[in-house]
Amino acid sequence: MTRLTMILSFFILGCHYSNNDGAALHLTHSESKDILKTADTLSDPNSNSYLTNLPLRQVANLILNDSIRPSDNKVTFDCMDSIYSSNIETRNFYFPVFLKILDKADGALAEAVGGYIKTYVEKYPKELIEKTNQLTDEQFQSLASYTGDELYYTYDTEEGDNKWKNNVLKKCSDCDSIQLRRLRQFIKLAIAARKKDAKQ
Repeated sequence: MTRLTMILSFFILGCHYSNNDGAALHLTHSESKDILKTADTLSDPNSNSYLTNLPLRQVANLILNDSIRPSDNKVTFDCMDSIYSSNIETRNFYFPVFLKILDKADGALAEAVGGYIKTYVEKYPKELIEKTNQLTDEQFQSLASYTGDELYYTYDTEEGDNKWKNNVLKKCSDCDSIQLRRLRQFIKLAIAARKKDAKQ
């Protein structure tokens, strides 16, 4: 319990209020609970406002250091949004944060990460492929699988797969042969994951 919450608890539960007639008004237990619930949402991990009072990079470092768990809240989504930044330094900083979020994602958050990686590979295919050189095979396959999950909801046809593949390859026109081969491998894994989803 935070210091502010403790002070509010003492104040709310220990004090009486007076109306215009001078009669004492008492807050019910339910009313007290409602006030306390909204008193400190910035430090409530279940609140969408959790840690929104901190600079985003500070929150990102907390995620990276496993000091907080990413969740389907504003700061987590803001961190993921940052992998689309027009500033490459920002993208480079937040990509490892995104990987940590991906690793810890479950529930509603797990359903959202596929859209982020799909859009990232569509916008910055060469950059993604360069970054995947530092990843394990398991991480590489996980990124592709999440992308495939999103393809299932976006296209769900062979024709859609080919259209998506061609668009991504076209955006990597300055890739060398090694980068193209790895990008094709990523696309193949993503499409295989999409097809697997379609069969289930």
